[in-house]
Amino acid sequence: YCQDGSAIACGAGFICTGTSAGLCPRGTYGNQSLAWSFDFCESCPAGTYSSNEGATYCPSCSKGTASDGIGVSTCSRCSIGTYQDAEAGTECIQCPSGFTTMFQSATQETDCVCADGT
Repeated sequence: YCQDGSAIACGAGFICTGTSAGLCPRGTYGNQSLAWSFDFCESCPAGTYSSNEGATYCPSCSKGTASDGIGVSTCSRCSIGTYQDAEAGTECIQCPSGFTTMFQSATQETDCVCADGT
């Protein structure tokens, strides 16, 4: 990884710090080789996440989940009454008035059903 404190063989996702290699932390990624500072680790953009250290990219949040912040390590499941029908969602969509979902992580508007008493 590191040789004499220089980034000789640090691959993407690794950072050379002194004479050892570190990993970009969760919620970030490193897509450059020969990085010598954690400044080379980029925060995952909204709608993506990185649950592992040393990531080289940030996968998109799946349908039924969302990530509205940058630098997150997990996507949040859409709560009851909301859904997300696209990948890389930054927020869950509220069901129309008088409708709700019967489960978390709903993936389409048709998962919204008439709420009791309406």
